[in-house]
Amino acid sequence: MNLSVFIEATETGFRGTTGGPLFLAVEAASEQAVLDELKAQIAAKLAAGRIMELPLDGVTRSFGPDPVRFQAAWDRFANDPHLDEYEQAVAEARREREAAEEATAQAHGG
Repeated sequence: MNLSVFIEATETGFRGTTGGPLFLAVEAASEQAVLDELKAQIAAKLAAGRIMELPLDGVTRSFGPDPVRFQAAWDRFANDPHLDEYEQAVAEARREREAAEEATAQAHGG
């Protein structure tokens, strides 16, 4: 079994987080230490229980966006002159955040 782990640099080392169904978070000095601690926590949880899959045979989708209403909303905003400006601002904010994260990772030897 494999589990995706999100690892990010912090001021004191690294933080690793998992999604559901475990929702674990660990901080440690190195990426490997994060992974080792997550493995230990997962082993402890699995010793007390188990992860099962729930078949959804016969269950129909009754939630989520209505494609017709979604398209109508998109059509209202598609020609908005501020949309391009908004997208550029979001792209710039992402570049700045990624640059800051890269600088933090490099400061921690990543």
